[in-house]
Amino acid sequence: ARNTRLTSLSVGSCQLHAGGAVHVARMLLSNNHLRRLDLSDNKIGTRGAVELAAALHHNFALTELQLGKNEIGDEGCLAVGRSLSANLALRRLDLSDNRIGDAGARALCLGLLTNISLSELNLKGNELSCIGVGFLEIAVRSKLLRRSRDRQLRVVGLPSHEGMREAAAKSTTGSEFGLMERLRHMYLTENFHQESYRRGLRMTPSQISLHA
Repeated sequence: ARNTRLTSLSVGSCQLHAGGAVHVARMLLSNNHLRRLDLSDNKIGTRGAVELAAALHHNFALTELQLGKNEIGDEGCLAVGRSLSANLALRRLDLSDNRIGDAGARALCLGLLTNISLSELNLKGNELSCIGVGFLEIAVRSKLLRRSRDRQLRVVGLPSHEGMREAAAKSTTGSEFGLMERLRHMYLTENFHQESYRRGLRMTPSQISLHA
């Protein structure tokens, strides 16, 4: 018989690896009762992340997912980012210590631009440069502008964006850094001020920050 009472499941540090994650993903496809799932420290890797992300496209019950210390990398994060654009239930997502770089941050940004449910994203202990932090800053600002129908997003565990910009300008290609800066400028100046004052928010970019 199907268990309809279980709402929280913690299987952290159980050496599930990718194979175990596949079975969990299949369970999520048919489970409409589980609200919290902890899969931390199971080395599910890219394959496990891809399978779980595919399940999130169809599961609208889960509100908290912990995937810290699973070595999902940028490729796994790409799949998770895509799932965020379709999932309408997830509120808290932990992706800490997963070797996620700027490509993964970009994927998360793209998913978050259309996501209306996520309110907390943990990215502590990953490998983001100024470019990746900038992408996530764009996602935070975008959700602020849509706050009449969205949950506000809090991103935790990120290094200071301003302290990394000068180093990034020297270490990245001019075109890549320039693109990120133009996108960032768009959200932090023109569009941000126009939308915030039009809606009566009366807030400045310095009043809204990513949380370390």
